[in-house]
Amino acid sequence: MNIDHADILAPPPGDLSVSLLDSLFGPGWHSYLWGGAPAGAGSVLAELLGYFNVLVLAGVAVTLIIMTFSGVIGTSHEGTPLGKKYHSIWVPMRGVTSITLLTPVPWAGGFSILQAATLAVAFFGIGFASTLWSVGLDYMEKRVGDMMAVDASPADNAFILGSLETLVVRRYLAAQGREVPAIRAEPEWVGTADPSGWDKSWSRLDQPESGQWVWRVPPPPGSTIPANGLGAFFVKCADRTSTVCETRKRATFRLISELDPIAEAIVSRRTGTQTRLPLTDGAIRAAKARYLSVMREAVVMEM
Repeated sequence: MNIDHADILAPPPGDLSVSLLDSLFGPGWHSYLWGGAPAGAGSVLAELLGYFNVLVLAGVAVTLIIMTFSGVIGTSHEGTPLGKKYHSIWVPMRGVTSITLLTPVPWAGGFSILQAATLAVAFFGIGFASTLWSVGLDYMEKRVGDMMAVDASPADNAFILGSLETLVVRRYLAAQGREVPAIRAEPEWVGTADPSGWDKSWSRLDQPESGQWVWRVPPPPGSTIPANGLGAFFVKCADRTSTVCETRKRATFRLISELDPIAEAIVSRRTGTQTRLPLTDGAIRAAKARYLSVMREAVVMEM
């Protein structure tokens, strides 16, 4: 993911948080501090905040006047600037800061400097959080195999390893200049015969149709390799119409799609040809982790 440093604090278009605040403070609410003017719903809220800020500013002014008189009296009685009670450099600094922050921004209706600054910080905070989220998701997608431990059963490991071996053989034949047909995206359904000898596809409609989805790996045309000599990928299903079966089928085809460029890279390393994907252990672990994650979702669905 390439990120422009100038846009690292800018929320993405259509951000829900920004849209929600737009409806409350009006479009452009993040720019009230440096020139934006309230519009729409923001103009109504600015009018209300204007009266509220005047009252708060008046209260702070009265408090500062009382503190000033108290400091003058303390100075005359105790001989200490502002008296012992207010004899601190922070007292006048707090007074000036509070008046400054509560001062209304001329072009922002009734919004004070503090409120306009808070909106600006909220806007950039949303943008920064969105950027971090995008970077994190992008990294996890690419390096998931390096980030999580993958606990696979012997059957899963055998299936994944066998799939990779099949694809490596297929890619090796292609590297030798043989025409290797592509693996079809949509697999073939092979029903399981029931004890009576009838195929499940001929059973009653109220019975689930069991069997397996099969992606066949066709050999090069005109070769002496048998029709099933390069193997196939299988997904067994108790009910072909179930969500669980569809989830397993999707996970298997994604595994095939992710292992195929890895197989190409393995063959490339042996033959010295160019490849579009560098061979890394992380790529294999990532494909394995994603496959197992989806397959475990299917197991949860069956519970």
